[in-house]
Amino acid sequence: MNVRKEIYKTLSPVINGITAIEWVDLWKAQMNRPKEHYPFGFPAVFIGINNISYQDMTLGTKEGRAQIDLYVFFDKYGDTFAGADDQDNSLLILDTLDEIVQTVEDTEGGLFTGLKLSGDEDVSTRYNRPAYILKFECLIYNPVKADEYVS
Repeated sequence: MNVRKEIYKTLSPVINGITAIEWVDLWKAQMNRPKEHYPFGFPAVFIGINNISYQDMTLGTKEGRAQIDLYVFFDKYGDTFAGADDQDNSLLILDTLDEIVQTVEDTEGGLFTGLKLSGDEDVSTRYNRPAYILKFECLIYNPVKADEYVS
């Protein structure tokens, strides 16, 4: 199995296990053209496997540092100002983000080390809805085929 596929297949059921999450998919810029894509439920989490930098290691393996971005989209537009009737419900967005981080942190696979949160970004203005990118980093080990190996 290739490392990107393993990351997706490992993270997808972990994130699907979060009760609040309605949809998990591989990030293919679905929110940039929502009319061209099938409808999905919210909150939605899209897994993006980005920015892998590799270096050659021994025994036909490449080691890399990967950035895994979780694009998290909500369909809530409640109020959060002081005294708002739906403030607690609206603030569930922040609780959901925290639950995602707590659940995903340290998830590892056979070809990658435990994920560590490295940053997050509010991208609500870009997508015209509550939207965040949770950024994780890990080391990956990508076995490559070596025609000849001399020990």
